[in-house]
This record gives sequence, C-alpha cells and structure tokens, in this order.
Amino acid sequence: MSFSLLKPTGLTRNIKWILIPHEPSNSSLVSAALPDDVLFAIIRQAAAQDTTTALALAMCSKAVGRAAETVLYASVSLRSIPAIRTFTSTLRTKGRHILACVTALRLGIATPPLFDDFWALVSERCPEIDTLSIWEADLEALLRPEMRIRPRQLSLLSNTALAGVRVQEPVDDAALLSRLTHLYIADSRRFFGTGVSRIFGSLRVRPEALLHVTHFASFLTLRPDLHWDEVRKIPNLRVCVFLDAFWALHPGSLPVDRLDRIVVLDSRAADDAEGCWKLAEEKIAGKRLGIS
Repeated sequence: MSFSLLKPTGLTRNIKWILIPHEPSNSSLVSAALPDDVLFAIIRQAAAQDTTTALALAMCSKAVGRAAETVLYASVSLRSIPAIRTFTSTLRTKGRHILACVTALRLGIATPPLFDDFWALVSERCPEIDTLSIWEADLEALLRPEMRIRPRQLSLLSNTALAGVRVQEPVDDAALLSRLTHLYIADSRRFFGTGVSRIFGSLRVRPEALLHVTHFASFLTLRPDLHWDEVRKIPNLRVCVFLDAFWALHPGSLPVDRLDRIVVLDSRAADDAEGCWKLAEEKIAGKRLGIS
C-alpha cells in the first residue's frame, strides 16, 4: 500500500503536521527572544568551562560551533608530533577569523624538520599571539626578519648540551623581542660555572636590549653574584625570579642590590611560567607589607 503526501486523501487528512524549525544560520542563531550576541556570549562561557563541553558545542551546528571554536583556539598546546601535524594542517586550511583567536601557543616539543613552514604559517595566520612557549631549537626560525610573532610573555625551554651550542651574534631588534614584558628561561643545564651569559646567549639578545621586560625568571647559577651581574642589565626589571631549590632555602647569600625585587622559588613550586609570575608577585607584595 502506498500514498502520496502531495495529494490530500482520506489517509493524509487526519495527519497532525509538526513544524520542524530549520537549522540556525550564521546570521540568526535561533528564533529566540535573546539577541544573537547574548546567545554567543552564553555559548562561549559554557565552552570555557571545560574542553569536553567546548568540543560538544563545536559539533552542534555551524553557528554554535563557530562561537565554541573561538574558545577552543584561544589557547593551543602542542605536545606531540601528531598534534603539530594536525595544527599545521589547520593553519593551511582553517578560516582566518578562527586562527586570529589564538592568543597563547605552547609547544611541548621542538618542531621537527619535516614542518619547516610551521612558524611561517603561524606568523601569517595567528597575528594575536600574546603568550608563547617554545624550545630553543625553534629560535632560529622565529628570529628571522620576516617573522611577525610578537608575544608579551615568552617561555624558552632547553635541554641541549652546552658543548653543542654555537656562539652567534645577537639579534637585538627581532620582532620576537619588540613587545616582550615577561621572559622565562627554563634550562636543565642550570648555567654551571661562569657561563652566565648563556642565559641571554640562548635568546641571542643582550640584556640591555630587552627594553620592555619587567619580569625575568631563570634557573640560578652556582654563583648568584655573577648571575645577577647579567640580569641587572635589563633596564626596567621589576620582578626577578631565580628558580633553584637550594637558594630558596639559603636566600642570605643572594645579591642585596634591588633585593626587594628578587624572588627565589623552588623550580617545582609552579607548573609553568604563569604560575611562577603569580607566586613571585605574591611574595614581593608580602615583602612590601613586611610579611615573611
């Protein structure tokens, strides 16, 4: 038995028709009393609660997904080669409006040679990066004149052997350094002996060229006085963090010049640079209030 919905018959006259609303478009999210900008704000706030919620919202529809993606892409962490490969593909194909939302980029490994165009793509398509965490091996690419990545907070990670480091001329005018206010250098070598200038040599910059830097953190040498002789050259230094478990317990041997701005933290006290700055600011505020 068959019948047509196009021609009214005895079978179709008694059907109760249900109106099914069309999927929201980008121009109008839903037919609701709330305006679209309010609805988008609600979606972004929900997406910001956790990654699972953000991913679920991103799959709802084009309109809802676009709002959720702005949260997903705000902070990007790449901790493996597959993750770098996926993000490289995204850089080549994703819409510019989404990639412009990237404000924080953190790499858990150095970019492999296979992705030699990675930083050129990031420079072109992610102009709003404010927080950057990289490995020393990526510095050569980022210091090229054509690069436009200009973070305010930079974390430089390294675990290469000191003997394998090439001495190179500083690049003090690189775009990478032009807006820098927070510099965090985490290095497993701990700058033993007299190789203190290695702190800035790894970044290929003279400390006096870091004109906008107000916050500096690095592992401490066995000679805090030599370490401080280099760091104190930063013109506008306001917060200096030395990361070392031993000196955190023996602060009496630290240089006294600008001691109110020096904080010594156990390197395990904070998970990342952001945590380091927060702890340092709290300790400095405590010093000013006379709290031990």
